[in-house]
This record gives sequence, C-alpha cells and structure tokens, in this order.
Amino acid sequence: MKKIFFSLFCAMAAIVCAVSCRMAELETDEVNLSQLLRPVEVSAVSISSESIRVSWRGKADTFELDRSTLEDMSADVETVTDITENEYLAAGLEEGVTYYFRVRGISADGSVESSEYSDIAYARTPVEPLIPNVRAESSMEYTTDPWSVTCTVVLAWGDPSLDPEVVSSVVFTPTAGGEPLTFEVSSEAAVAQTVTLSEGIQTGTEYNIDLMVGDRRRGNVVHTTVPGPIPSLDAEAVLNFDTVPVSADVDFTWSLYYVPAGDIASIVISTDGYDDRTVEVTDDDKTAGHLTVTDLKPGTAYSAVLKDNDGGEVASVTFTTPEAPSEEMLVVRPEDDLMAVLSDPDRSDEVIYLAPGEHVLDFEDVEIHLTRGLELISDSPANTTLRLDGGCIAGEGDIDRIVFRNLNIVCSTYLVQMKSVYNIGLYHIDGCIVDLNSAATGNSTLFNTSSDTGSVLADFRVSNSLVYANIGQTQYIVFQAASGSSANLRKLTLENSTFASCARGLVYTACTNDLPCDVSIDHCTMYDIISQGGSQALLNIRYNGTENAGKRSVSLTNSVIYGANDAFRLLHFGSATAVGSVSADNFWYFSSQTLSYGSSGYNINDRLTSYSDTPARLWENPMDNPADPAASFRIKDDNVRFTLESSGLTLGDQRWEE
Repeated sequence: MKKIFFSLFCAMAAIVCAVSCRMAELETDEVNLSQLLRPVEVSAVSISSESIRVSWRGKADTFELDRSTLEDMSADVETVTDITENEYLAAGLEEGVTYYFRVRGISADGSVESSEYSDIAYARTPVEPLIPNVRAESSMEYTTDPWSVTCTVVLAWGDPSLDPEVVSSVVFTPTAGGEPLTFEVSSEAAVAQTVTLSEGIQTGTEYNIDLMVGDRRRGNVVHTTVPGPIPSLDAEAVLNFDTVPVSADVDFTWSLYYVPAGDIASIVISTDGYDDRTVEVTDDDKTAGHLTVTDLKPGTAYSAVLKDNDGGEVASVTFTTPEAPSEEMLVVRPEDDLMAVLSDPDRSDEVIYLAPGEHVLDFEDVEIHLTRGLELISDSPANTTLRLDGGCIAGEGDIDRIVFRNLNIVCSTYLVQMKSVYNIGLYHIDGCIVDLNSAATGNSTLFNTSSDTGSVLADFRVSNSLVYANIGQTQYIVFQAASGSSANLRKLTLENSTFASCARGLVYTACTNDLPCDVSIDHCTMYDIISQGGSQALLNIRYNGTENAGKRSVSLTNSVIYGANDAFRLLHFGSATAVGSVSADNFWYFSSQTLSYGSSGYNINDRLTSYSDTPARLWENPMDNPADPAASFRIKDDNVRFTLESSGLTLGDQRWEE
C-alpha cells in the first residue's frame, strides 16, 4: 500500500513541476515582448475650475500623457512626458471647457517599443460664479501750471452681504486697441471690494476692465472714462415770477480748463439764429465762475456762445427756458395769501400755479371748502412746497376735479376730507411728494370721507408720486372711508408710485353696499405697509352683494410689496362672491412674509411671485422715508433683473431706475 501512495505522490509532483515550469516560461515571454502593454482603465475627474486629475492602470518606466480640447486629438495637443506615477494632475486649465486625455507607456532604455495609446478619457472643468455688481466711476482733475490731466477710476464690486472673493489684480484693456494696464490689488482693497486707480488711465477712453483672481478672469465691466479737458459752458434756466408777465432767468457756468479766465470777454445769446444780446463777463463774474442773465422769454430755445477777447469761440451751449403758466392760470407766489385765494367762495380760477418756494395753508381761523374744481400745480416738487397746518381741504356738491401736480405736500392731518355729500369726477395726485404727518403719530390720508349715501368719487388716481406716513398711524394712507360712510369709490388707479410707512394699508371703505369698483395697481413699490394685523389689508373694500359683483375687479401688475409685519392680509372684500375678478401678473412679495385673504375665493398666491431674500438685498437702500436723498428702491439684485429682462418686464416704481 505504501508503494502505491508513493507512486501517486511522485506522479502528482511531476505534474505540478510541469505546470510551474510552463508559467515561468509565460512570464519570461511577457517581459521579453517587443512592445509595452497599453494602459487601461483611464479616468478623468474635475478637481476644480482649473484642474483635472487623470489616472490609469499599467506598467512602464514612464508614461506620456496627451491633452486636447478636441475629441479626436487631431490638433491643439499638449504632451506631458516623464510621468512616473499612474496619475497626473492637469492644472492651469480654463473653466467651462471639456478636455480629452490619452496615455501611453514609455521604455526608459528604448529596448521595448512604446505602448499603444489608451482609450480617451475626458472631463469638463466647472464654471465658478462671476463676481457680481462690478461698477466703475471716473473723474478728471487738471492743472494749468504745470499743465497736467489725471483721470481717476473708482472700481467697486461684489455684495456687502457676501464674503468677498479675493481679487488679486485689475486689468484695463482699451477696447479700441492698445496695451493693457495691470494694477495689483492689495489685500485691504480686496476685502473692501473697492480700489482707486489712475496711473496711465486716459480720459475719454472705453476700457474693458477685468477683475482677476490669480490668472483667472472673475469679473468684468466696460467703462468709458470722463471726457478730457474741453472748455464747456452750462446753462440752467428758471422762471422769474417777480416780473409781470413772468419771464425767465438763466445762470451760466463755465469750465475753462487750459483757457485763462482773463481771456474770456462776453456771452452772446441768440434765438432763431439772430444775436439777441451780448453780455459782458465782468471781473467779478470771472472770479465767481458764473453769471446770471435775466428777462429772457419763457418757453424759448436759445443758443449761447462764450467768447474770448479776440471774439473767438471758447465754448457754447443750447438751452430752452421753461414754459410760463398760461394766461388761464392764476400765479400765486410764496408771499401771496394762498389761504385767502382758496377760501374765497367766489373764486373763479380753477387752475392755480404755485411759484417756487413754500406756500402755507394755516387752518387756525379759516377753512377751505371747495364747491368747484381746483388744480394746484407747479413745475417740480423739488422747488415748491405746499404745507397744510392744523386742517385739511374740504368740499361738497358737484366738483369736476381736484388735482395736485408737481408739489411737495406736507400735511399735519388729512390732505382732503369730505364730510358732506359730494360728487367728484377726478381726484388726482400726480408727480408729488406727499408727507402724511410722518413727523408725528396722528392719522393722515390723501382722501378721507365720512359722507352719507349718495357721495361718489368717480376716478381716483395717484401717479408718479411718493406717498409716506408714519408706522404708528391707524388709518389707510390713500383712501379712508370711516365706519358708517357709504361713499362710493368707483375707480382707483395707482401707477408708477412709491408708498411707504403706514400701520394699515392703502385703501379702506366700510361701505357694504352693492356698488361697482375697479382697482388697478401697476408699477408700484410698497414698503413697510401694514404693521397692524387682524383684518387690515392692502385693499380693504367691503362692498357686497351680487348685482354689481361683475363690475368689481382688482388688477395687480408689475409691483412689489414688503409688509411691516411678517404676516398680513393682501385683499379683503365683503364676501367671497363680492368681487368679479382678481388678477395678478408680475406682482412680487417676500417669501419670508405670509399673505392672507379675507376669503379663499380671491386667494391669488398661485399668481404671485415670491422673493426669497431681504429688502436690503432687493433694493439699493430702502427707507421708511422714500423722499430721503439717501433712499433708493432701485433693484440691485442681478438675479431679479435678469429674470425680468429675459421676460421683457419691469418691476416697481420705474423712476428709481432713472
């Protein structure tokens, strides 16, 4: 038996030996191949916006990697040699570009041929967000002795609410051709996200300005620097109400730059090509840098030429004097008694032009009770103020119109309050700034009424105006109908206006009668509206019944609202069936705030657009007082601007965009 086992063991050993010898023979053959095996399992993975890691399997003394932006590697090939590892980090790439890679093995002594190329692997570098809100402003300074011109550009970027990207340099490239200018940015300027530059920058030149992070272009703006020192003449014309009839004055100012002040002699003023007047420039005028010319014709186009001692032209300007009030208008100057004019029961003038200055209506001993139409107008709210102290304008009966236009109105209480039965065709606030007692906590409204049945305000408009109150008042700032009043507001149009700071909303009427009503809000900006909750609403119109329901409608378009409370009511009607139609298009609200409705029957949340950030992120500088010179409701969120522009839309009071 032992001999049998021994024989079997010997046979098995012989077989194992034969197999081992064969495997050794195969390994020897592989080493002695005439060409290296091609690398396999090649992969490419993006690491950053400028790098891709390439890896593979294979054996060779070194590897050679080809990179191209073309899939077939037919051109634009860059080769990296002497790679000793089975991976390579391709750096310095452009963002947003697809790169293709292939690898082959290389023998160090050349005794074996290089391998065939591997399969092609590819990856795309990601695109990083660009730095937002890049902007540039330029200015120019000059000297005459010695003559020099310095152009300075203040460049700013980013958003204060975001961590700044560390800009390392700024490159100015003239768009018309020329060598670029490169400026290093200090770490302090990079954190502040602003830098002031001047060396080598030319006036009157369009530059393509790139913000660089290392060698990557992360932001851009195109800016044309201010014009060079060309002598200029400017003219500002205003009406002169001290003359009868009203005339015009013009104030001329000049920038001479390289022209000595002593060389200028006169200003020649002409109209329709004819020299009307030559005005000498005195030594005092030269010292002041300006002169005023009086007694020009209102509503007339003029040309003016600044001339030197030899009669040569130094600079010129064209201008048009403002139109004077028509003969149908009564002109009231600040020193006149406007109170006496408006309270006169026999007043025949319906259109009254208020000359620039402050006009005060003092209601301590006298009231203004309108029984006929009235238009109070001026040229600009920046120049003319109408102040109501201790009272308001009242009226009764048939009044075709009450219009306030281009005035800065300051109220201690209501602007207009009707207690008797009236029938007003048009009530219009146009181009005004209206301060509804913002300095105190008392109530104030553009139009307040406590009239009984039968009163009608047919057409109420607010256009191109700023209206604000105080967050402590407890009334609505556009229309307020007291409890028990059944006055009928038939049509309300609010357009291209800004409303701010009120505890309740814009419109309230306690009347529950079956009346028609048409409300339109278009291109309005509404800020800190409705600080009180409960049943208060932006539009709180209690009309009820079904006979006129089809004649009651609300249209909300191209407007944005931010509530003083994080929860407030947008619409309220007498019942779910009290309104015929409610529409909304491009009407924005803040998603951090919850909107509610008097009834689910006119819940329009599905037709509104929500904004997910804060007022400070949407607007440049929102303030409770929109008339403050520092206030700005211009939309600064570039994402919102892109959304609107791509749809051909605009949002809010468009005057903030000017």
